[in-house]
Amino acid sequence: MHIRMFGRAVPAMLFIGLLAAAAVAAAQSGPANLLVNGSIDGGIEGWETWTPQGQPQISYDTTVYRSAPGSAKLQGFSAQDRAALVQRPEVIPGKTYKISAWVKTENVSRAGVMLRVQFNLATNPSQKTRDHIILGNLQGTNDWTLLEETFVVPPGTGTLIVEPFLDRAQGIVWWDDITLTLLD
Repeated sequence: MHIRMFGRAVPAMLFIGLLAAAAVAAAQSGPANLLVNGSIDGGIEGWETWTPQGQPQISYDTTVYRSAPGSAKLQGFSAQDRAALVQRPEVIPGKTYKISAWVKTENVSRAGVMLRVQFNLATNPSQKTRDHIILGNLQGTNDWTLLEETFVVPPGTGTLIVEPFLDRAQGIVWWDDITLTLLD
């Protein structure tokens, strides 16, 4: 009888140990990223591309990145080129979020590298519930730079538009490790 109890105790202890390990791993990984493929792993899948002006190029680059295996590369060839990656995550009004992204630039001709966040009215996404967040406005050549801000979502907001952006500039921009997390 003593052996039978020990036989049941081992699987129970293993199960409890696995639960504890899973809880520690979840706590160490931090809050979930609400953006699809924010780490730009394996390509830019999950992101829409937006090139409303000029002839910019958006691609996946496996030679320049902050974290392997690659980054999103936006390249402008004239001062009129505009390009962005785009996602529209749902958010909860009154909650606090943090947006962050890593960006690297090379020979960008004007202060046109930014992370832009738009706040869309839930009942009419073309209407905005507050001014855009604009982070960066970088130009020239910069090594990997962290852009981040914490904000509270205004009443009536249903979605955001998150846009790692090259706006009316020549040069190259790499984006990597873009996150949107719910803090409370």
